[in-house]
Amino acid sequence: MGIQSLADMRSDVRFIAGGYDSTILSDAVVDRWLRWAQLHVSRPNVYEHRELFTSGTIPLVTSDRDYAFTVFGTTTDNVQAVALVTNETRGERLRPISLRQLEERARTGSGTLQTGRPSHYALVGATFYTYPAPSATHNADTVRVWFWRKPTALAASPASELAEEWDEVSYAIAPATDAT
Repeated sequence: MGIQSLADMRSDVRFIAGGYDSTILSDAVVDRWLRWAQLHVSRPNVYEHRELFTSGTIPLVTSDRDYAFTVFGTTTDNVQAVALVTNETRGERLRPISLRQLEERARTGSGTLQTGRPSHYALVGATFYTYPAPSATHNADTVRVWFWRKPTALAASPASELAEEWDEVSYAIAPATDAT
């Protein structure tokens, strides 16, 4: 966990940016720069922060192919990347698929919803989809979604959920951005 407070990080950013005080470089601008920097360094393609890696489970229901992502205590707005989706009951991995592909496969020639052993998933907006929809045999199977979440917004203290070495990285790259 970071050790600098938001006020400390603001001071460091102002120093790096040329020593401007808050009348020239407002707290709102500095906070926006710091938030952008924190979000950038927390992306799993930059560094896989273990403290942001989490999972949630979904109990499958017969013929129900869509589930609210909020069952994980988060929303898709807070998800950086999905790493792995497994059917824990069956010990099988589900493969990602686009919503378009899911829609093309989901309906049979007669227009009825296909059911069976879910083998694919799509995450669109706040909805998690399975393909095919679970059959009665797979009712109550548990699907686990492993994902990286975004860090909580910077606050007065502590400033960051990321390890303390990322405090310096965040405030060092903050003035380099023109994030809006």
